[in-house]
Amino acid sequence: MKRWTAPLAMLFSFGLGLAGGCQHLYHLGNDGDGSGTGGTAPDLGSGIACDSLDCRIDRTCTNGGHTTLRGKVYAPNGTLPLYNAAVFVPSAPVASFPSGVTCDRCDGKISNALAATQTGPDGSFLLTDLPGGANVPLVIQLGRWRRQVTLPAITDCVENVITEPALTRLPRNRIEGEIPQIAIATGGADPFECLLLKMGLDATEITSPDDPHPGRIHFYLGTDVPGTNLAKPAPRASELYASLANLLRYDVVLLPCEGGAYDKSQVDGVPLASDPRALLGKYLDAGGRVFTTHYSYDWLTYTGSPFNKIAAPQRGDGQWPVGQPDDFNHTIAARLDVSFPKGAAFAEWLQFAGASSAQDQLDIEQGRHDVTGVDTAYAQPWATNNFSSVGSGPGVMHFTLNTPLDAPKDDLGVPAYCGRLVFSDFHVTANALQSTTLPFPAACAATPLTDQEKALVFMLFDLSSCVQQDTANPIL
Repeated sequence: MKRWTAPLAMLFSFGLGLAGGCQHLYHLGNDGDGSGTGGTAPDLGSGIACDSLDCRIDRTCTNGGHTTLRGKVYAPNGTLPLYNAAVFVPSAPVASFPSGVTCDRCDGKISNALAATQTGPDGSFLLTDLPGGANVPLVIQLGRWRRQVTLPAITDCVENVITEPALTRLPRNRIEGEIPQIAIATGGADPFECLLLKMGLDATEITSPDDPHPGRIHFYLGTDVPGTNLAKPAPRASELYASLANLLRYDVVLLPCEGGAYDKSQVDGVPLASDPRALLGKYLDAGGRVFTTHYSYDWLTYTGSPFNKIAAPQRGDGQWPVGQPDDFNHTIAARLDVSFPKGAAFAEWLQFAGASSAQDQLDIEQGRHDVTGVDTAYAQPWATNNFSSVGSGPGVMHFTLNTPLDAPKDDLGVPAYCGRLVFSDFHVTANALQSTTLPFPAACAATPLTDQEKALVFMLFDLSSCVQQDTANPIL
């Protein structure tokens, strides 16, 4: 879709200096000259013409009516609905996102929004009292994912409906909109990079950071068992986490399982100058986002780790009770925790996303058992399973946490979190690759999304959103 930045500048050329909301209704005509009939803009007194979007909101609809817009927001693939995305009509051109990590806490506000709402578990939204007429700008945003489109026409005082997913999906590439700066350190046991393609990202956006024209997703090779590679070999992940400054370039860091337990403080048996596990903690505290799976617990549990206390109970040495008996070769039906707002929404979302799992369950392939439980003062479980059939017991299959772990509280008594981490104790999929010898993206299999892949898409977008307590209802 055509971006609206240039037309929007024209729309605001007249009315930005007006104080308060205009009561006069004024529409742009089809000829785009600022009038409903091809004439001049109406005079609002003192020789001031109102041509701004807020003057195009009809607040005189009869019988309590409103100008509304209904639609659904989708992932870049145009098929998966997205929960908790912001949808709004801006009153001014939106500013670009700052470069690098910032502390993005949810505050319930969108600057310069004339009408705003957020999507439900089915991806649907309803905007009320938006401007009518031609060329109405619409912004769809989830964290630092953002797409801006122009609606050709909005009819006043009725419900307008968008039925075309191509208009309300998030961007597939930088031409269509803004995408977070993401780094992935590939893992031989969990080809997460293939999931990025399945969720709709263009392969051209997944490049080496050294590429002359790098994409928004930078591809690094895991240092122990890296998995796929690019046609032109990508740099090793030790370059990614060699310094805090380099980590802070990225909004999100993906650390999928490499297929074994490894000491991440060293590479090829040589300790790194700065322990990257400690750097990762600092990155999170500054507002970074990290997605880990299975053996990537190596980043979180080790001697002296501040994340050891997440596990409840812990091992005798204070670390997570990793390596418990699991049911790796069979599908497990993990139970979803629906006791908190996002958890309940996630369970609903799976059904809207076409999951075959039973209600309030998630069917998981290649599930592991490395955490018995979590301390809910620090982490939120999303999915659990009892492995008693294989000689162990309760396990947490998926949890999230916000950082700093012991965050100070603000004036309202709310923890001042900045960063967020996801841990999934299962791999993305057992069938993500069609070849172990071809380079990325040719190595990836073009198969339909499984339930657990859909779940991880949900979690990736949740990870990208602003940070707040999981026990609270999501706000923008």
